[in-house]
Amino acid sequence: MSRYEQVIATVRRAIQSDPLFAARFLPYQQGRDTVLVPPRGGDETDPTHAGLPVPPRDLHVGYGADTEHYLKSGEWDREIMARNLGETGFTLAAGDRVLEWGCAAARILRNFATHAETAEVWGVDVNAAPIRWCQAHLNPPFHFSTTTTFPHLPFEDNYFRLVFGASVLTHVFDLSDAWLMELRRIVAPGGRVYLTIHDEHTIKTVCQPEHWASGLRQELERLFGEYPEASEGFAEFVLHRMEGDTLVFHHTDYLRRQWGQFLTVLDIKPNSHDYQSAVILSKQ
Repeated sequence: MSRYEQVIATVRRAIQSDPLFAARFLPYQQGRDTVLVPPRGGDETDPTHAGLPVPPRDLHVGYGADTEHYLKSGEWDREIMARNLGETGFTLAAGDRVLEWGCAAARILRNFATHAETAEVWGVDVNAAPIRWCQAHLNPPFHFSTTTTFPHLPFEDNYFRLVFGASVLTHVFDLSDAWLMELRRIVAPGGRVYLTIHDEHTIKTVCQPEHWASGLRQELERLFGEYPEASEGFAEFVLHRMEGDTLVFHHTDYLRRQWGQFLTVLDIKPNSHDYQSAVILSKQ
């Protein structure tokens, strides 16, 4: 192996293995030198949304025990978001551009199919595998792009009327401020940014013995055993920061002050999306 090849291999390993690498992304068919993207066709279809193809089970990222529940979960999240946004006086009009930040295989975005008939509806993600599938199977009516963990999105200033991210900033800590400034850049004045978070309400909910998220409850109990003061109060804390499966928690009092530097915090809806709370922000 030449010196050049050794450097490239070292950089590739760093990008793939270090969760703090600032421009990391997850490539399609990682580790393969020859790549094949299969053609559209032969997929299971969703009768609810004009026969849109349904992603294979390995792209469901843990949502739902089966295809029906996977699709229903996206529909429910879309309905909850619409209701929460409506309570801040916001509704989408024909032609309003929409972006899902961290869309995976378009579990929620597919529920904007009717809106996509009159407007650009985009999805982006750092994981190339679901984006490749979406580009092959859901375009049209939607548009998709692979991005990186660097806080930049390939869109013009003030481009979108609505930007939403479900369980994205639940996994971003060190660059969260930079990402909020980037979301502020691309959302139009008067538009909305809708994000879900872990907060003190999440902790109270999942720490109930009967709650299904027993693994997360055990993680939190371990944290509070190691840092007893955290159970009394916190601004933010992070689990698994160095392991690539980061879980971030914000206290809503701190969040209002911190995030309010970048966007106007209109409302925080506790436990709107199961144990995650919804934060609704506006660009004035």
